[in-house]
Amino acid sequence: MANREQIRSDLTTLYELSQAYLDWCEANRKPNTYERHRYFLKSFVEHIGKRLRPSQLRVHHVRKWHEGLGVGTTTQNDAVGIVQRMLNWGVEQEYLDRNPIAGMKKPRRKRRDVFYTPEQMRAIDK
Repeated sequence: MANREQIRSDLTTLYELSQAYLDWCEANRKPNTYERHRYFLKSFVEHIGKRLRPSQLRVHHVRKWHEGLGVGTTTQNDAVGIVQRMLNWGVEQEYLDRNPIAGMKKPRRKRRDVFYTPEQMRAIDK
C-alpha cells in the first residue's frame, strides 16, 4: 500500500479511495466485514463510475444507487453506512478534507419481530 502523501497527491477518484480503504479494511477488520464492505463498495463504484471525484459526489448519487439495489431498507441502510464509513475514513486519514455526504439521511432500518414456538422457548430457557 502506498504512503499517505502519495495517495493524497495521487488520489483523484472515489474508486481509488475505495481501493485504499479496502486495503486498510482487509488488514484491520475481520474477513466477513472486509467482504461485506468490498461487495457494497464494488456495487457503488460500478454505479457511479471509476472517474467520479469525492468533491463531485452528491447525495442523489448515493440515493439512486441504494434504491436500485433491490434489497430492503435495512440492507440499504447498511450499504449507505459503508459508503459513509469509507468517506469518514478518508477524512480521518487526511485523504479528504470533508465527507461530501456527511449529513445524508439513511433509509430506516426495519424492526424485526421474532416469534418463538413453545419448543424454541423451552430450548432458550435451558
